[in-house]
Amino acid sequence: MIYHLLDECEPFSEFEGGAISRWVANVLRHDNDSVVVCAAADDSWAFPSDRVLVIPELLKFRRLRARQHYPASLKDYVIKRLLGPLIERLRQGDVVWIQNQPDFAHSLSPLIRKAGASLTLHKHGQFSVGRPDQSIREIVDSVDRVVFCSEFLDVMTRKRLPGFTHSALVSNGADSELFYPLAQKPARREVPVVLFAGRLTKEKGVHVFTAAMRLLMERGVAVEGRVVG
Repeated sequence: MIYHLLDECEPFSEFEGGAISRWVANVLRHDNDSVVVCAAADDSWAFPSDRVLVIPELLKFRRLRARQHYPASLKDYVIKRLLGPLIERLRQGDVVWIQNQPDFAHSLSPLIRKAGASLTLHKHGQFSVGRPDQSIREIVDSVDRVVFCSEFLDVMTRKRLPGFTHSALVSNGADSELFYPLAQKPARREVPVVLFAGRLTKEKGVHVFTAAMRLLMERGVAVEGRVVG
């Protein structure tokens, strides 16, 4: 069995969840050997109840992370305690696939090994710039494989951690039933459209997009900007 563990802030829901919830739902849609582990879920993804393990207590870790300073030993203890229901289910040969939460991987690694299971960390973004390289080294050394969603993330991590080799690339895809080539080429627009698609937060760069559009407007460039948040 493969247990896909979501971040404590990520409900498994088509409407309340985020990009990672959507990735997991679409990739695992027809995989009966996978179970989604999360803090909250609804039935919007139409997964059978036996393929979703909800651990409401995991929400407590969200409050802990909101505190600026806390001992590493406390974080480790809380993670192991809150995710006890997952650890109890593990059997020899199982896989724990942690989605984007390195702290979970580092803390749970000894318990997962003891159960005879393997551990994968799937990073959908960079390791925190503020996290010391030694801390990242300890995290990647605690897992069997680090999966990245882009070659860029893999290259950046290798630059920070010389000698790091146990990574793999799983590129994000698209649902071919929703996205497909048009039967005929669309008519050329008189005014080109510049599209921003992403979360409306600073790290996604929406402020860069609006500044660029303003600059184009000031220069008299005919262009239309659209934001899809």
